[in-house]
Amino acid sequence: MNFQILNETGSAVTIQNVTYQNGEYVPVEKLIGFGGVKCSRNDVDGPNAGRNMQGDMIRDRVAIKHRWDVTLTGAIRSINAQALFNLTLPVSFYIKTDFPTGSMTIYHVYSNNNPVQFCIKRPDGTEYYSGATLNFIEI
Repeated sequence: MNFQILNETGSAVTIQNVTYQNGEYVPVEKLIGFGGVKCSRNDVDGPNAGRNMQGDMIRDRVAIKHRWDVTLTGAIRSINAQALFNLTLPVSFYIKTDFPTGSMTIYHVYSNNNPVQFCIKRPDGTEYYSGATLNFIEI
């Protein structure tokens, strides 16, 4: 599974404030744990959808939209959580993933309601958060 957040030039975003093992900068997808991506498909029905007098269902699908809920693994520092959530502040942006289609595809998305849970505060004052979830909803 590949998952990337793209910047305005179409390049994969590496968050400079997020450090991983050995102090190296890492792309967002390295922070996604096993089973950390859930994808759902939503059908958008048109005005002719519904049931007729015989009880038959009439579909008037006008679009299929996807939603990805991405949960990050482990505890991350407060500054890292802020950097991650700042990526999703624009009204819309792009992601590139091979999930669920199997081939790398770029999707135009927006994000809202990104929960994160306070985990621990170290004696030096550094705060850590866990369970950070980013959601991406196709436009």
